[in-house]
Amino acid sequence: MTSEEITASDNTQVKEIPASDLPTWALKLYLDGHDGAINTVAFSNDGQFLASASEDGSVRLWNTKTEVMKFESSGGVYGVAFSPDDQLLAIASEDKSVRLWNLISGEQIFELKGHNNWVVGVAFSPDGTLLASASYDDTVRLWNPVTGEQLLRLEGHNTVVNAVAFSHGGQLLASASEDKTIRLWNPITGKQLFELEGHSGGVLGIAFSPDGTLLASASDDKTVRLWNPMTGEQLLKLEGHSNTVNAITFSYNGQFLASASADKTVRLWNPVTGKCLQELKVHALEVLGIAFSPDGTLLASASQDLTIILWTEEKIPVEPDCNPVRPPFSPSLNHSPKLTLALADLEFMNIPRYLHSPIADVRRPTPAPV
Repeated sequence: MTSEEITASDNTQVKEIPASDLPTWALKLYLDGHDGAINTVAFSNDGQFLASASEDGSVRLWNTKTEVMKFESSGGVYGVAFSPDDQLLAIASEDKSVRLWNLISGEQIFELKGHNNWVVGVAFSPDGTLLASASYDDTVRLWNPVTGEQLLRLEGHNTVVNAVAFSHGGQLLASASEDKTIRLWNPITGKQLFELEGHSGGVLGIAFSPDGTLLASASDDKTVRLWNPMTGEQLLKLEGHSNTVNAITFSYNGQFLASASADKTVRLWNPVTGKCLQELKVHALEVLGIAFSPDGTLLASASQDLTIILWTEEKIPVEPDCNPVRPPFSPSLNHSPKLTLALADLEFMNIPRYLHSPIADVRRPTPAPV
């Protein structure tokens, strides 16, 4: 990675597709195993695995059917990221550390210490030479994932930093904060390039489009906003959620933008027009995390209801303005057996609705004293 002039990649073009040509999303299966709210999810870059991070202090690795590996932390886990070659897994924890695990051997290779409060977000640079972390200590830190060395400490936010994301070319690093701003940095020099203002609440999630021409943000103010990361200009304000928007992600080709909200829904948007395409309303509690598989065929949502839902594309007619998807059955919140995980071949209407009882709101705990 070099500190070359920042330019947008033109390898992927985000184009508006007629509604009649768009797929819609249908429930495929549930993954159940965590004992606490599931804060975030991430697919491996080859699409073979899904990692989930939970308030129960564990990260679980799934092959999108069953759990295959489990990693423990000494506190709740709020961020998880695969290295570009899928050999490393980074875990952000309330114990103030970032832990790096070797996925080949299953061994922890580093515990990165430097933050003096909870770490709640992590992201690898596209070339794997940098690891960024976001913390309740108001800073972003950059690490060498090969040596474990801390390279840079980025200061500028005046309160909690909730998330970090690299552009797909690796030339920009974005950070999102409770101070209602997004900051864009040069990850090589640590220089702040832009401060994006517009949200009226804390910013909880950020994501770059695959071609690097858009930056999406999710906020306490119940909106999603789209920005030009090259100029800092706000392009669109997406409204529709009735509560905090916790997380945001683009599909692999940039044609979909998915948002996860405290209103218990996931929404699919057209990032060019800002139109809401579909509402997925199945989770019983707040939706905290969201991720597309690299090939775009799966969408994973993580919730306070202790479940992960995998959604799959289906070519069915789309109604205008958010055709809702709702549970096939009325869930009983008093019924909470563990769900058998080998469900890949089950049809949508045959999947039983198993949920745990509601739990306390753990989306944003009070920061530990510094």
